[in-house]
Amino acid sequence: MITFKGSPLVKGKRFIKENDILEYKGKVFTEFHEFINQDNTSIILTEQEALSLKPYKLNEHSLIEEQDNSDDLYQVVTSYTDKQLTMLSDR
Repeated sequence: MITFKGSPLVKGKRFIKENDILEYKGKVFTEFHEFINQDNTSIILTEQEALSLKPYKLNEHSLIEEQDNSDDLYQVVTSYTDKQLTMLSDR
């Protein structure tokens, strides 16, 4: 997402407020901003309240860390495949 003039409030960006995930919908009137929670309930916050919200961050998954376990993963896949082939040949 690209922020406009350094503002953290961007349409579609998600924030956390009291264990609820809010999605920013835009500025409503002068200093009021609209958010929608997971239940599609509209929440209006002042600019000060909106700027104090914590941004919601997704958990990142690193493929580089998986490379360390690539041999283990290969063993699991081959044993599963061998087992499936054995089951098919027994039929």
